Amino acid sequence: ILLVEDDATVAEVIAGLLRSRGHHVVHVLHGLGALAEIATDGFDVGLLDLDLPALDGTAVARQLRTLGYELPLVAVTARSDAYAESQVLAAGFDGFLRKPVTGDMLVAAIVQARAKRQSPA
Repeated sequence: ILLVEDDATVAEVIAGLLRSRGHHVVHVLHGLGALAEIATDGFDVGLLDLDLPALDGTAVARQLRTLGYELPLVAVTARSDAYAESQVLAAGFDGFLRKPVTGDMLVAAIVQARAKRQSPA
């Protein structure tokens, strides 16, 4: 699982929740790091914060889709605006979670995103 989160404490909590369920997590701090990691390593799913420095999560998702990457993407955000979910889905995300999250929420979102990406459109 690729975790793209600029807040080290939040990243530690999310990674810990996933690792306690047996997942391998690679954490990067920003969107450019995410693009570099995805280009060099295969991931089953990406969890992206939306409010990242320089290249935000929505821009990362659009870039990945433009480059042909099909890995499931889940937005994990603290945004509370009413349009956030529809905006990220339009950008190519497969799922959406608002922080704070639980381990069960993360696992459910990953399962749903992978199923959505694997089902024929």
